[in-house]
Amino acid sequence: MGADVIEPDIVLTKDGVPICSHDLTLDSTTDVAEKFPGRARDDGEHYAIDFTLAEIKMLEKLGREGRVRQHGHSVVTLDEMIALVQSLNASSGRNVGIIPEPKSPSFHLAEGRPIERPLIDTLTRHGYTDRSDACVIQCFEFDALRVFRNDLNTDLSLCYLFSETDKAEPMENVALICDSISARKDILVERRSPISIAQSPNTARDAAAAHGLAVYTWTFESDIPYMVNATHDGLAGYFTNYTDSGVTARDLATRLLEPDSPGREQAVEAVLSYLAAGFEPE
Repeated sequence: MGADVIEPDIVLTKDGVPICSHDLTLDSTTDVAEKFPGRARDDGEHYAIDFTLAEIKMLEKLGREGRVRQHGHSVVTLDEMIALVQSLNASSGRNVGIIPEPKSPSFHLAEGRPIERPLIDTLTRHGYTDRSDACVIQCFEFDALRVFRNDLNTDLSLCYLFSETDKAEPMENVALICDSISARKDILVERRSPISIAQSPNTARDAAAAHGLAVYTWTFESDIPYMVNATHDGLAGYFTNYTDSGVTARDLATRLLEPDSPGREQAVEAVLSYLAAGFEPE
């Protein structure tokens, strides 16, 4: 579909294997309660870290409740996910990158199973070792990013995630450890007509740029004009749940930024048609 990167969220199993899961728990996306009755914690949830990989492979990955659920899939390890990406890169001639996000390193540490080393070891096995590789580790916990850089001495690119500017780590500290930041789209990108390619002022974005940090944002649905704005505002990239819309927005933004491009007029018409439908609600 043309994405430049794929972002898997990562948690650990009981036996320390990194798996791809947005949640620390398995209840919303698998049939764990049916397969393993009586294994929930006191809060009623089944945590991935309480199950071995062999047990998790017995589960059916259904997709999140409230969305279309599909049968016949299992929970994927990070090893398996990377192997698939690299195989498709080899067959397609592309170099699609990965941006793994370790979920709640502080939770894993409290459970006695730090997630940082298993993640680095897995990435290293697949050839991701330095900033020239198509891999970025992103995380909401700045202490974990310190571990990656200072304790494990990784040379991979690191990205600091935050969702509230008043609680974020100061940019001068971030710049000592990380190469980029990524924040909620409403923090970094203004909703406006993308026909005007002028950048809008933004305190968080400008502070990051002043410290040499690249800027990313998340997470769009299929709101193409809003994603075009992200490119016009100088962001290095954005995350979307709909690859086709993201690729369309990327290509439209490129054409709009080239005043003499023969495709600019058609790009303007396309953006106007998307604008007529209005921005999607947050």
